[in-house]
Amino acid sequence: MSNDLRSWFVMLPNGVIPLVEIWGSGKEKIQDWTKMKSKMKQKFLPTYYVQNSFSNLHSLKQGSQTVEEYSREFEYLLMTCDVPKDDPQTLVRYLGGLEPRVANVVELHTYETLDELTLLAHKVDV
Repeated sequence: MSNDLRSWFVMLPNGVIPLVEIWGSGKEKIQDWTKMKSKMKQKFLPTYYVQNSFSNLHSLKQGSQTVEEYSREFEYLLMTCDVPKDDPQTLVRYLGGLEPRVANVVELHTYETLDELTLLAHKVDV
């Protein structure tokens, strides 16, 4: 961990707890994880990183990967892009990246979450 990044954390006896203080005098402390993530992304991630992640998410296809490998990569990109996991657009994006032989069978079933959709895809892929 770089010194710059390390300065964002305070070490306590029971582990590392993020107690972030925005640089500058008199600024308030960040005590909300969502705000913390946002500030850390602004500080440490280049703008092209998120853009590349969105591009990779948009173009991701199962191809020769197993459903397990595709699902793992898909969920990693969702987290990187901070996209809601169970949003209907996310479900359609996941389904659209599956191999047609898997997607065509999965579409015949009902699902409301990415976990349900992934489970169906795994069952078809076996």
